[in-house]
Amino acid sequence: MLSGALGLRTSEECESDPSITRNSERMNCYYASAITAAYLCGRGQQCDRARDLCEEIWVRFGAPLDPDTGSDQRKKAELVANQCYFEISKITAYPPMCEYITQRDNTGSQLFGDVVTKEACFNVTGNLAQLMPENYNSNPNNLCAIVFVLPMFVGGALILTRRP
Repeated sequence: MLSGALGLRTSEECESDPSITRNSERMNCYYASAITAAYLCGRGQQCDRARDLCEEIWVRFGAPLDPDTGSDQRKKAELVANQCYFEISKITAYPPMCEYITQRDNTGSQLFGDVVTKEACFNVTGNLAQLMPENYNSNPNNLCAIVFVLPMFVGGALILTRRP
């Protein structure tokens, strides 16, 4: 009951849940289970279970369909899988996970933007990785700099404004 209230899912629940009747719902369930697995892995490390669940979205719901049929399910599986990789890379702050974002079909549309999504993923995840506590000493823009520099700056400004 607690896992349902928190939105935590497992892939086994996705298969056994009688309320999931459509493949699009099952894709979203696998996405939620990958997010759950990523939170369980922790930050700064590769999470194979979450990555495998993201890949499962494509393998089960997109890859078996013929790309020439124009199936929306195939396109949705690609988009959900790529979004899944992006999210778990942010949760784990593990930039190499962004490498899995890819365009599997050339639909002639520029709307998928896998290159832009991958670049944004590297930027966001790289910034999150720099903010991890073990990187504080090597990161010049960390929280410690704000804690020490900001009070001195504010104090100096107050002193200068009180002088006649």
